[in-house]
Amino acid sequence: MAWWGRHDSLISYCNQLGVKAVQDEGLGEYYANPADRWAGKTINYGGKQIAIAEFTKLTNKNGIAYGIHTLCEFLQSHCSDVSPVPNDSLCLVLRTKIVTDVSASDTAICVADTSWLNEHGTWHCNKLNVLKLGKELMTYEGVTTTKPYTLIGVKRGAYKTVAQSHKSGTQLGKLQMNCYNGFVPDMNLQDDYANYYAKLLIDGGMNYVDFDGQESFMYQGHGTYSVKRFYRELFTKFKEKGGDYLRVMGSGVMDGNWLYMSNSNIGGGNHMFNPETNQWGIEGKDVRNVNRNSFIPPSFGIQNFNPNWSVQTIENLQSTAIAWDAMYMLGISENSVEKCKDKYAIFKVFKAWENARAAQVFSKELKEEMQCATNHYHIEQLDKKSWKLYQVSATGEQMNPRILKKK
Repeated sequence: MAWWGRHDSLISYCNQLGVKAVQDEGLGEYYANPADRWAGKTINYGGKQIAIAEFTKLTNKNGIAYGIHTLCEFLQSHCSDVSPVPNDSLCLVLRTKIVTDVSASDTAICVADTSWLNEHGTWHCNKLNVLKLGKELMTYEGVTTTKPYTLIGVKRGAYKTVAQSHKSGTQLGKLQMNCYNGFVPDMNLQDDYANYYAKLLIDGGMNYVDFDGQESFMYQGHGTYSVKRFYRELFTKFKEKGGDYLRVMGSGVMDGNWLYMSNSNIGGGNHMFNPETNQWGIEGKDVRNVNRNSFIPPSFGIQNFNPNWSVQTIENLQSTAIAWDAMYMLGISENSVEKCKDKYAIFKVFKAWENARAAQVFSKELKEEMQCATNHYHIEQLDKKSWKLYQVSATGEQMNPRILKKK
């Protein structure tokens, strides 16, 4: 489940729906920062703001895995490994040297080599170039192509670093940017961030995490080895610190994270799957086919609860997810749920599907039948081990009942 807004009803909704894991989208994207680990993120519960660790004591007691939406290794400008003193293990695109002494105010800086200096460091629309010289960061626009090779448009002391004097021959490095105008760690610093996240999860009482932005593993140039190394270190440190089972969701499927992730968080909305029409969107079809061929569940992404949904709409969502062995997050808030006149009926049937799925009562043949978008279904739970499944006609008539039993 994806959650927004105040948290008073979160546990109650999860229990009514039969949901066992929650991602707190309402807290916003989380960016790592060793100097301010929690970034002021607290839980709105019981009319006051409480710490995440205080809230997870309640969710864990109810068997609900609570976690946050992180941007993995995206080290933004506010990160203490960037500012005010940049870490020497920020990932570099290139290394060269300055060829003259530079004072703290000089902007005419000459370099030994122009390789890659005239290419933008991040997405073409951002056109951001950042250099690291000693413990100073600076931005620039380009470099002359004839000697003396001189940087153009230099701005000293970027990102609240201190402009300093530097001796000729000092290494100048161009930083690898991420696609959000931030930075990434090199392989050594990445190990520290695996440990950082393990401790964050343990201290926050969390046993679930979403790692968005997993392209940050690729920037170091070590391919999927970087992915495997991060996850191996994360799981090792999590266990060493007293953690048990850790559920991970991530942004994409690749060799390395495939070994550790439960599912991927790509997309959402009608372009993935439209529960009202019971139709896959074009992106949903593509993700479905890629994931199934990679032996990982397909995804609908986030499907935000609409207070105007009918009971049949939620049955379409659940039956199609089961038919394709797909996963998704149901986007929920108190505001949306309490506006829905059919909320109790919707919650009841949602949980019936969840329980039936957990009991594995759907045969391969039945799942293949349910994959047809023109087929609609209704389910009723009879007891702890049996359910009655109906087909639903275009006019809403329930027909052809079948008894499904847990073996």
